[in-house]
Amino acid sequence: MNLFLLYNLWSFKRELRLVAVTFLIVLLLPIIAVFILVNAGISGKYGGDTENT
Repeated sequence: MNLFLLYNLWSFKRELRLVAVTFLIVLLLPIIAVFILVNAGISGKYGGDTENT
């Protein structure tokens, strides 16, 4: 690797960490949404309480 590239990456380590954390949060949003929906008891078209049907 080029020494200049390594120096630039090292000098932007705070920004790179921020970008990585933001990327991970964006990737985890669907998983968090499913977890919230399952715990709230919201079901889809064919799911839910079938006891009264």
